Amino acid sequence: MPSANDFATRALQSIGVADAIDTISSEDAALALNVLNEWIDQLGIQRNTIYTVKRQTHTLASGTSSYTIGSGGTINVARPIWIENVGLILDTGASTPVEVERALFTDDEYAQISQKTLQSSLIQGVWYDYDWAAGLGNLHVWPVPNVATTQLVLYLPTPLTEFADLSTAYTFPPGYERAIRSNLAVELAPFYGIPVSPDLRQQALSAMLRVKRANVRMREVPIDPSLTQRSRTMTNSQFRGGLF
Repeated sequence: MPSANDFATRALQSIGVADAIDTISSEDAALALNVLNEWIDQLGIQRNTIYTVKRQTHTLASGTSSYTIGSGGTINVARPIWIENVGLILDTGASTPVEVERALFTDDEYAQISQKTLQSSLIQGVWYDYDWAAGLGNLHVWPVPNVATTQLVLYLPTPLTEFADLSTAYTFPPGYERAIRSNLAVELAPFYGIPVSPDLRQQALSAMLRVKRANVRMREVPIDPSLTQRSRTMTNSQFRGGLF
């Protein structure tokens, strides 16, 4: 379980700033931590560097049309860059709750809703405005619920968090340690006036490509229902005869 200090030491060893038995200075460690967290922050806006999707639920309040989302918000999670899917639990009091898919409105789709204060017992979807007010965005639900027995379900890609300090140890899925160490070395090299070797640059690039490949997930491909309404089973002879 490596810490930020472990990554900093190994990265500086990779570019020849530190020897194999060296203990890096506090100044070098502090610089490496800042650069490491800048790089981790950039990973958060690259979908295929994210290895997990969090299922987050929130009970909808009657008469409430929007909710802040982000650390410290009404929906208290890291402010999402993406929302993967949206669902609705129809009755939170049911012994076997049922979840149904809901729409994630685009900006255009939400703008075209003429009665945004329309109320209903079941929402049809949500619009995420991607705001950044003190680190919080807003989720707008439509129609506005008039019951308090439904629950919003959000599927949120959850990126790596920044390192809290130099000493805390973290665990990572396979492939991440090499990617973090080699890319941190590439990021640190210019601070010491050291050219990045082609081998190290290729190592960093290859490690990230493998991480991204491992994080690719199968997705459902929507098909327009009008294209499948007349579908039927054909026999082999019908197909060969062109009887479509």
